[in-house]
Amino acid sequence: MTVRSAWLSPDGQSREDTRTNQVGSLTPVTDTKGRSGVLPGSEGGVYRVTGLWLAGTDGTLNATVGVGRAVIQSSIDRGAYPVAVTQPVALTFAGGDAQYGRIDLVVLRVDDDVSGRRRPGHP
Repeated sequence: MTVRSAWLSPDGQSREDTRTNQVGSLTPVTDTKGRSGVLPGSEGGVYRVTGLWLAGTDGTLNATVGVGRAVIQSSIDRGAYPVAVTQPVALTFAGGDAQYGRIDLVVLRVDDDVSGRRRPGHP
């Protein structure tokens, strides 16, 4: 699997899932809550942030999300969800209305039955 979580998901969590996620890299917001976002760093330390970089070609409906790590903060009592993308993920956007310009947004979201973060109507 190329997108790995470091919480006990219903389909199982491997030791590799746990190792590929950095749970100590939170930016504090309060005493017990961190800020959601992409974790900084790059291979060899050359760039400040390269994780989850989105690459695409103008005029096409295709893009690729690069490898990287992020943290999605839930409520204070639920804590944070560390996530790692270990292989590039290809995306295809649905066609839009040719009359209007568009800006597409790619969001990393955690859907979790236990925390109540599952979007209605989504598995």
